Amino acid sequence: MATLVVSVIETIIVVVMEAMVAYYFFSTVDQPFDSENTDKGIPIYLILFVTAQVYLLMMSWDAVKHRNSIQLIGVIVFNLCIFSYSVFQFFQINELTNLDPERFAVMFDNMRPFLIVIPCIVGTASLVYIWLGIRLHHDFGWDIFKQIGANASIRRMYRAYHVFVLLIKLDAFFFVGYAIQFIILVLRSSAVELWLTVAVVPVTLIVLLLAVYAVRYENKGIMLLFMVGLLACMAYFIYRLVRIYQPSQAQRYLHTSKFLTFFAVVSLSASVLTLIQTVICYRNFNRGLKDHFQGQEDEKIDYSNYPPVRMTLED
Repeated sequence: MATLVVSVIETIIVVVMEAMVAYYFFSTVDQPFDSENTDKGIPIYLILFVTAQVYLLMMSWDAVKHRNSIQLIGVIVFNLCIFSYSVFQFFQINELTNLDPERFAVMFDNMRPFLIVIPCIVGTASLVYIWLGIRLHHDFGWDIFKQIGANASIRRMYRAYHVFVLLIKLDAFFFVGYAIQFIILVLRSSAVELWLTVAVVPVTLIVLLLAVYAVRYENKGIMLLFMVGLLACMAYFIYRLVRIYQPSQAQRYLHTSKFLTFFAVVSLSASVLTLIQTVICYRNFNRGLKDHFQGQEDEKIDYSNYPPVRMTLED
């Protein structure tokens, strides 16, 4: 419960701080989403940051609800990513405002206290999450033991499954976050690549959900296709990282390279880890974990709606 309380407090404070940053920005810029404005990335960064905080709150709630120590580790990792993002945010906004100091000097002076406080709050919360994670690891581990039993092999496969689910959640956020920035800040409305990228976003989310289904119900066909998709995804992010720093593309990625690099590197790293975990889960097929999940679902069946059976001496 303490984890959820910390997450709620962090989210409220950070959202209020981001709202103040947004207020000063929109008070200064007349047409913030104009495609010709170099500062159009600022509202996108603010929206992604607030979305990340809400996503963190959802992950914290899920970790507490299911008393899942692996999910709690995910909360710590994701919050550290938010901390890195908050540092990037300060320097990125500073860089953009330095392009027109006469116009943005007062705006950035008003933003500065909030932009400094945000990483301090997130960093402090990360330390608290780590402390709580150490304290709760034993308690949550005991709950898993009570659910799974003494079978060490099933417990190992069960942990592998939850690590896989956690990586899928991280993939979903960073893949979509990268796509949103790429679509709005880099691509032009006339580009065919724009509409292809827009179409890929919902397809990616569906594929990630299918991957979770495939692991839980041990569908080898979907898993193999998912592995191929991950390899393609890794190749795509490597390609994008190379393109960002090609001299011929310098103007295209002007003022957006840092955030896109951050999201691309995290997405690439998450893809590699997801591929490794996918192989581990695939190798665990037909070893009893599916039967355990089926047993959990059977226990949830509500038999109260069934008519009572009268037993007689003959029975």
